[in-house]
Amino acid sequence: MEKKLFVSKIHGTIQQMLLQVLQAIFDPTFSAHSFGFRPGKSAHDAVRAAQKRIDKAASKGRIHKNQAARRTSRLMKKAGTTAS
Repeated sequence: MEKKLFVSKIHGTIQQMLLQVLQAIFDPTFSAHSFGFRPGKSAHDAVRAAQKRIDKAASKGRIHKNQAARRTSRLMKKAGTTAS
């Protein structure tokens, strides 16, 4: 039992070390618009960013306001949240 716990601790420590090294290498190359599995970014952040882009497109006249409302509604349904 003691040996299993020790191996598990080493395994976790190695994973953390690899995570830190790989994040330092690859995180700067990710797009600012990338939200998946990144520290400090969540699915809620992605939904908020999408909602802002829809609202911006509607305010600039790229899409009709009714269409923006429908898109936001669909986005919220898929995300399982309500529009705010």
